[in-house]
Amino acid sequence: MYISRFVKLCEKAWALKVLALIGEGTAIRVAVLAAAAGTTRSSIRPSIQHLYDMGLIVQNRGHGHPLRPEARLTAEGEYWAALAARIHAVDNTDEEQRLVRLNWTLPVLRVAHAPVRFTELRNSLSPVGDSALSLTVRRLGSCDWLERQVDAASRPPHVAYAAINRGYTLAELLTDSVALD
Repeated sequence: MYISRFVKLCEKAWALKVLALIGEGTAIRVAVLAAAAGTTRSSIRPSIQHLYDMGLIVQNRGHGHPLRPEARLTAEGEYWAALAARIHAVDNTDEEQRLVRLNWTLPVLRVAHAPVRFTELRNSLSPVGDSALSLTVRRLGSCDWLERQVDAASRPPHVAYAAINRGYTLAELLTDSVALD
């Protein structure tokens, strides 16, 4: 359940950043979250709606006062918010933040914690298409977050992918997190 739920969470670009901000105490209001994330309200709104749809945040019954937040985290939302905060503590450059916001980056790194073949990646991340997975693998390889390992001694040659450098740090963080069941 953990990986499928994580893939679903990563569908919206700003969902993890929003959860990290909420976990750090930012009020769950569109304008406040957009300002804290450094983006527009129209970019944040779909991610907030996505978090509502996933059941990670729920409407706050006491909402109505200007200082009360519109929503609050659920128990599962608190778990994911803590994980999102740890993820966003690792990335620090604008390029790394942009890379983390892409749909398949974190799920691929989670699966590639140990060397894994392309078909195993695709099967673990079931809704991903070959072209999206290939693009993600190439993108992560070009920024040295994922390494392509070729065992030329075997016939046919065995190709595997493994997280390295900053990618390994993120993969380890995602692997060490306790799965929700």
